[in-house]
Amino acid sequence: MKIDNTWRFTRHVISMSITILIVSVATISVQSQERQFPNTRHGIHIFYDQPPFNLTADQQDFLANNYVGCQKIPLDLVNDVREYNDDFMVLNYRLAFGTYDDIAAYLVGNDWINDWDTVNPHTDWFITDPGSPNPGGRIIQQDWGWYLMDISGEVNGNTTAGWKEYWSDTVIDQLRSTNCDGVFADSHCFPWNLDYTPSWLQPPDDVVWIHHMGVFGNHAFSTLHGEPEHFYYIPNVGPWITTRDTTDYGAFVDGVMVEMFASPGPWDLYDIYDWKLQMNRLLDLERRGKVVICQPITEDEWAGMERLYNLANYLLIKGEKTYYNLVFGENFWGRLIYLPEYTLELGSYEGGIPLDIDDLWSPTLGVYERYYENGRVLLNPTWDTIEVPLDCEYYAIDVADLINDPQIDIGEDGIFTDSVAFVPVSGSVTLEAKGGMILLESLGFDCRDFQLGEAARFIDAFPVPSKGSTTISYSIPADYDNTRIGIYDIRGSLVQTLQASGSNGISELLWDGTNEIGRPVSSGAYVCRLESPDLPEQYAVCSRLLILSR
Repeated sequence: MKIDNTWRFTRHVISMSITILIVSVATISVQSQERQFPNTRHGIHIFYDQPPFNLTADQQDFLANNYVGCQKIPLDLVNDVREYNDDFMVLNYRLAFGTYDDIAAYLVGNDWINDWDTVNPHTDWFITDPGSPNPGGRIIQQDWGWYLMDISGEVNGNTTAGWKEYWSDTVIDQLRSTNCDGVFADSHCFPWNLDYTPSWLQPPDDVVWIHHMGVFGNHAFSTLHGEPEHFYYIPNVGPWITTRDTTDYGAFVDGVMVEMFASPGPWDLYDIYDWKLQMNRLLDLERRGKVVICQPITEDEWAGMERLYNLANYLLIKGEKTYYNLVFGENFWGRLIYLPEYTLELGSYEGGIPLDIDDLWSPTLGVYERYYENGRVLLNPTWDTIEVPLDCEYYAIDVADLINDPQIDIGEDGIFTDSVAFVPVSGSVTLEAKGGMILLESLGFDCRDFQLGEAARFIDAFPVPSKGSTTISYSIPADYDNTRIGIYDIRGSLVQTLQASGSNGISELLWDGTNEIGRPVSSGAYVCRLESPDLPEQYAVCSRLLILSR
């Protein structure tokens, strides 16, 4: 997402109540040889795991314009979604270090494919051991049932026409058949929970697997990058907290996806050393310009504190190409989910990417913290409860509101109607164990709470969501005539200006969903901002975040 020098949220912008309006406008697809992952310095950027395949046109529009991209979707859906946003990134899925005998494991065109009949005869592509109880001495990963492969070719001696060559060549065909930008290489890490583990794959000797991963990864990376499309190579490295795994992924990947980001699962914590190890490894990749996809797992959508803890971790380490996606365990699959906290507007993070996660540690507060243009993030990755003093009044996300009435599934109409509510906090806040808090700065008031006649304020915007025009009702004193309502996109660029007038009562303006030259705006979130040089300084800005839907 491009950050320009037009208006955007600053550290002095009032925290806003959030409503949603979603505007659906199809755009003409423009072919590009290589799509770029957008800059993430400003905003919360979602890279979805696997959306349902049977999305309506409105859902496709929402997916295209509210997520950076996704993985595991067929060709027809790829093309349909890109009719709304040609920059939408798609990674195709492929298991990296294993293969299945009975599961259609990857997409070619619109079909799930199983290549067992092709792979099975090549006995030297498999890791084998005489001690294994399986036919041919093959070894099976017990959680998912796939066979472990000789990923470098060096175990069995086939280093030129083995598994890595077959994998890379067929991945290229797969990506072209689905019009994808790159491959999501799953389970690209130390093998675990095998039904039989040879001695050389047992600690401490298993560090030799680092070498085999490097051989495989370098071959895959160079092969994919050698194609005209310059395909992305992004492996799933798991939680990446194994100390003995010293793999330098930055040498042969475009980025990584980290499962179990921030914590091992619901209501659990990493040991502080493991947590720091994960964070520092990701910070290192960010400083090297790599893509980082953070995918934590929680119990369900009602786990409000879990949701804030995971998001706070993301905001704590976010760099230029850092993406997020929260998975609700088995409750996630087959749903198109969007969380209200994804619309949170903190502005850009201040400073650069830390060299070490402890650079964000505040010994005075006893927590980790990071400043943004419009607030700060606090994080407590321990089992202790910590009282944190505040230097001024902030607005914190109301956790109770976050979980009481969740509307997070995007229905067939492609409309998202949930919102984030805030509560004022001052003096100090309590960070519970495994606690995260996102604080927005304010000038000491919430624009939802003022009585008519006291100062300028918004009252409402309706209908929400809108299928076209949106009516904005507001109130400003009669003697404040030099006032306008500016409509801005989420990047801070001015979209439309509406002239407001004072009346000492409720006034209404109609926004027809167009920009200043009369063209319909594209899908996404829009900020409605009341502006006047005549208003007292403490009331100069009062904003609402809106989303419009055609």
